[in-house]
Amino acid sequence: MKTSAEPRTPNAPLGSAFLGGTSAQRFLYTFRVTTIRRHSPEIGATEAIAHAIADLIRPGDCIRLIGELGAGKTTLVRGIAGAMGCDPALVNSPTFVMINEYDGPRAKVVHVDAYRLHSPEDLEALGWDRYTSDPRVIMMVEWPDRIESELPEAARCLTITIAHDSPTSRAITIDVPESWRERPACAPFVERDPVRCSITRAWVAPTSVTYPFANDRARLADLNRWFTETYSLSRAIHADEDEDSLG
Repeated sequence: MKTSAEPRTPNAPLGSAFLGGTSAQRFLYTFRVTTIRRHSPEIGATEAIAHAIADLIRPGDCIRLIGELGAGKTTLVRGIAGAMGCDPALVNSPTFVMINEYDGPRAKVVHVDAYRLHSPEDLEALGWDRYTSDPRVIMMVEWPDRIESELPEAARCLTITIAHDSPTSRAITIDVPESWRERPACAPFVERDPVRCSITRAWVAPTSVTYPFANDRARLADLNRWFTETYSLSRAIHADEDEDSLG
């Protein structure tokens, strides 16, 4: 799992919303963001990232999902919605219906596929005002450049770009508004990788309270290995190391 995080302030005039170019380039920030780049080798890692995103976002936020057809945008939405208490089995691409709703205990997830929309005016017939006026709504928008002017203010938007690395792996880039740093989940979200639990081998979200373990039972099992001296190292001990230096 490769990751990096870097703060940046794009060179943009204040008041600008977007420029021409590809969908990944059209959104133009007028404030400081932290960009996270991660390599997800398999769907389990992507789902762990989705769980972390669910811990980070709040009602009123918008997730801008950028990626070609089949990149995994709906898979990410399914993971986020499931982590927020919605039924993940109900999540599917809203390509033809344009908008799907998934109601959960934390928020109402509104999943929008704007690919077939010609302009923001097309949203009126879909009852767009009903979603924007609901304080419980979190929007997740595929092809957001088509309705950019109708989305929440840029400081409430998390931008996620997904690209193929291979048939099974993805390169995921996440732009986090600097103002989100006050959120409790932001620091672990930015600073940690998703990892495999050494006990269960399940993927663990960076925001998990039991990180890097899948749960408390796994953490206790790991501790028991040390106490019973049955712990095995993943590499050989070098001559200049001793047991104390290894923890």
